[in-house]
Formats: sequence, structure tokens, C-alpha cells
Amino acid sequence: MLELKRPLVVLDLETTGLKPETARIWQIGIIKVYPDGKEKEWEQLIYPGPEPWDFIPTRKVPDLTSSPIFKAVAPAIYTGFKDVDFCGFHLAFDISILKAEFKRVGVNWNAENIKIADAFKLFQMKHARNLAAAVEEYLPLAEQEEYKGGSHTALIDARATLRVLRAQLARWPDLPRTVDDLHTLCFEIPGYLDPDRKLKWINGEACIAFGKNVDKPLKNCDTSFLEWILRNDFSDRVKGIVQSALEGVYPHE
Repeated sequence: MLELKRPLVVLDLETTGLKPETARIWQIGIIKVYPDGKEKEWEQLIYPGPEPWDFIPTRKVPDLTSSPIFKAVAPAIYTGFKDVDFCGFHLAFDISILKAEFKRVGVNWNAENIKIADAFKLFQMKHARNLAAAVEEYLPLAEQEEYKGGSHTALIDARATLRVLRAQLARWPDLPRTVDDLHTLCFEIPGYLDPDRKLKWINGEACIAFGKNVDKPLKNCDTSFLEWILRNDFSDRVKGIVQSALEGVYPHE
């Protein structure tokens, strides 16, 4: 069902955290699908180094400490990633972690121009993410019918939204119970200064998270680049931080 010009690497990582500059890979799983339909699978535990970790393995892995470090498996992974395309579920995260791991062991892996078939992005495209879909997912049938039969005034939509929120909190006990914490969950991504992931923290400094200036501290960016951000389609939060940077004021983590 998928025409392949090159082998397709289906990749998933288990990591000790969410920040590329500090997280380490502790498990890697790969399926390599070849244009002729042949498949090869490979899974490897990787010793991420001594604790503390942000996240520890979710199941007991007694042989993790005796597993190879990333540097030992990096050459094989690098070789296997030559002239391939990629597939994953929200793969941008895995790629950012893997790129950082390669960089730490002195391997220059150019991940800027790779081609990705991301099942997460396709899921977002093909599954409705609107209020009507949320009503159908969370509310009982009687309330669904009430919503569908309404004239969809602003007040009806507001009522449905409140009911959906209450139903989400009832279904998912792990969700935060304060608005402050819900805001953090929805909009503040660990390791980044903005929800669009255009600025990120590296060693406590605000840095660019995209393009040719990726990983470059704001304070070291050319004025012309920062002014370009202000003229283009970036969020108000990004523009506010950049404007302050142009005035010599930089955020602290």
C-alpha cells in the first residue's frame, strides 16, 4: 500500500526525559521495511548513565545497567540510517533526542532533510478534533442528541464545552484539578518557551529551536534574524521574547 523508493525505518525510542539536551535513550526499537517488502526488526536496551532520571523505565529492566552505552551502538544505527526514509508516531520528538545523542558522541547526523511519514500527523488529519467530535466521545447519548438538535448558538456550544470538560475530568483521574495546572499541561511544553516549539532551553539559556540557527542562544543571534521573526508569522509569545532580546533582556529558565 506504500510505494517505497528507499528502505523505510519505523522508529520508536524510550527516553529518560523530554529535553533533548538532558534526556538519554534507554531503549530503541526499529523495523526496517525494504522496497521489496522484506522487513527486519531490531530492539536494543541502552544504558543511559547513572540516575537521577526524569523518567525511569515503566517496567523492571534488571539488565539495563549491563546494556551497552549509546556510543557503542551509535555506529550501527548511523550506518542503518543512511539513504532511508522514516516512519513514527510524533517522530519529531524522537528525532530531536536521537540527534542530540549522536552529537554527544561526536557523530554528525544530518537530520534536517529526512523524509518522514508520521502516523501521529495523519491521525490528527483524519480524526475530527472539534467540539462535535468531543461531544460524541465524552457525553451520554441524550446530551449528544440535545447538542445535535440545537441551533448551535454560542451558549449551546459553551454548555457543551463545560460538559465535555467535566466528563474529561471524570474519565481521566490523572488530569490536573486546577486551572493553573491544566494550563501548564495544555500549553507549556517541558524544555520549550512556547507551545509552537520555536524557542527552547539549553543549559538554562533561551535558544532558537528551528532552522539554520537551531540551538543558537538568543543573545548570540544576529539582529537581522530577530527582526525577521518579528515581521513574520510567529506567535505573540515568541515575538514578545524576541522583542525583549532586541532590547537586551533575556528570559531565565
